[in-house]
Amino acid sequence: PNGRQMTTDDACIPCRVGTTGTYLGSYDCTPLKKISQWIAPLQNIYSATSGDNWTRNDNWLDQDVSVCEWYGIYCDSGSKLKKIELDGNNLYGHIPIDLFEIITLTSVNFARN
Repeated sequence: PNGRQMTTDDACIPCRVGTTGTYLGSYDCTPLKKISQWIAPLQNIYSATSGDNWTRNDNWLDQDVSVCEWYGIYCDSGSKLKKIELDGNNLYGHIPIDLFEIITLTSVNFARN
């Protein structure tokens, strides 16, 4: 997990279990959101980039399926959303800024769209 830094001269201190730094070099640790709380930003990506016209949109917006099973969404073993991989998937439009609210993301790929 991300840590926190008390001063610019100090090394990062790991956050407690269930919390994370909101950004690299953060001074505070905040509670992690559950995967279900990331649904709205993902739905906004789908809507803003013509998700119905994507090459693959398997399971997207299906409320009976975990977001970790949506095409191009990757989670770690603790069900933290880690990666969005929608490279070459016919996305068209803009990526909503609320994508950056998903602080557990370590990788995003929207290339070749």
